[in-house]
Amino acid sequence: MFSVAGLDGISRALGWAIVGALVLGMLAAALSAAAISTFAEEYFLHLVFNAAQSIGLVITLIVSTYIFAPTSVLYGLLFQDRVARSIETSDYPQDAPGIRVSGLGPLFRAVLALVGLMVVFIVTALVAVSAGALVGACFFVCVAGALMGRDQFVSIGQRHVSRLEAKRLRKANGWGVLFAGISTALLLLVPVLNLMTPVYSTILMTHLFKKVACASSA
Repeated sequence: MFSVAGLDGISRALGWAIVGALVLGMLAAALSAAAISTFAEEYFLHLVFNAAQSIGLVITLIVSTYIFAPTSVLYGLLFQDRVARSIETSDYPQDAPGIRVSGLGPLFRAVLALVGLMVVFIVTALVAVSAGALVGACFFVCVAGALMGRDQFVSIGQRHVSRLEAKRLRKANGWGVLFAGISTALLLLVPVLNLMTPVYSTILMTHLFKKVACASSA
């Protein structure tokens, strides 16, 4: 059975893997200066330069994995329904509040989404080292935004409709869901504030789903 402690251990291991990859890359660049051709030397020195530029982004990603993984699972298990219901009852009193989705299925899908996000963290670090911090940050925001937006929209949608219907609404409003996910991914890059990411995402996706569902039924 999955546990928050287990996810935290996985995220820490992935974080140290990123650090190890950076260290090995810098060592390889230093050794290459005396052993290989001028072209390769310039390439590895370019990697070192990008790694130095990207170290802030990489550290932010590592810290985010330590914070985001366990807090997201805890939040999903304990507080998401409460936050979503509060928004539904205060802003949409004419509609019946959603029903909490329970069982192992949602937990398993949440774990898969978090593992996918951890993979995005690692790939982002590699992209940042090879292409620069700006390219790495753009890559992270787009890919993580797509992943988080899709998962959170369907999660909120299941409170009101079937999973298949929630997926249909997501596909029919792909750009809106993507941009909402991108705004969530941007918040995730801000230390300390990223603790609010799950709450922000729930509020945003609840409003987005209500808007989409209303337009679909009109």
